[in-house]
Amino acid sequence: GPYASLDAWCKGGHKPCFQDMDTPVSLAGATAPWLGAREIVTGDTGDTVVHVAIRTKAGWFVGPPQGDPTDAVGVGSLALRDVVPGGAPELVVHYVDDWLAGRTQMCTDRLAYCGLGASGRPSCTPSLPLREGTCTDPDQPVEWDWELGIRYVAGGRVVFAPKAGGVALPAYAKKWVATYSLAFP
Repeated sequence: GPYASLDAWCKGGHKPCFQDMDTPVSLAGATAPWLGAREIVTGDTGDTVVHVAIRTKAGWFVGPPQGDPTDAVGVGSLALRDVVPGGAPELVVHYVDDWLAGRTQMCTDRLAYCGLGASGRPSCTPSLPLREGTCTDPDQPVEWDWELGIRYVAGGRVVFAPKAGGVALPAYAKKWVATYSLAFP
């Protein structure tokens, strides 16, 4: 990016490109420098990629949060929140991805943060998992196996810690228990 329109991005080789979904998740109440944000899905059934499209005065910037898997189910929400002091609020991207663990379908609930730094180009953090569980039946709630809580602290930092009263974290999930500093180029 920037792209003049989402059509221009889609025509740039991202096919099939579904930007006009029945109920795309989009950003409500956008204010400058954020002029808009929404989800776009590309690919064929079973091999889709969910992208976050962010609009600034320069145009549209499109991409998945940095380092994310390509089989995300969809963006659950987009919201502006002032996480890093000074400047524009950050875009908080909340979504779920699914994957197979042997013969069991698992879901991971994730958060990523997008911001505008001195470059004026939006950039996003890698996603951080909030919780994970079995999600074999789309008509049933996910059975979460473990869960992290988040807390925002001074200096543009977010703390991921075991959720109070939650189950013990498996060893592999403990690597995400940390305080993350958010900075955008």
